[in-house]
Amino acid sequence: RALIEEWQAERVAGRRAAAVRRLKEGEVEDNKQVELEHLSLTSPDLPPLVSLLASRCSDLTTLSLGMNSIDPEGASELATLLPNLASLGVLNLGHNRLGNQGASTICDSLLGCFNLRKVLLSD
Repeated sequence: RALIEEWQAERVAGRRAAAVRRLKEGEVEDNKQVELEHLSLTSPDLPPLVSLLASRCSDLTTLSLGMNSIDPEGASELATLLPNLASLGVLNLGHNRLGNQGASTICDSLLGCFNLRKVLLSD
């Protein structure tokens, strides 16, 4: 069992590194759609990711961070980015660990996102 868990962790780490590399190198559909799902992202992963998204993806239309482990602290970090994404149309934070506090923080940060059509915050 430990061997399987180690293999899964290495696989996720490899996928996470590849996704961030593609984002840094501009290989993500003109950086308008960023999908970083199932990567076991946690709050400590978010400050560099938010910085990268802020510098490379100002015209982001879709941000999908579903199926990770983002908690209320991570939601606070994301909340610093979201008001600056005027083109954001879809935000997927479903199946994370946001809780009520994190969901409220995210919702408050979206008040200026007038193009937003869809927000997923389910558990």
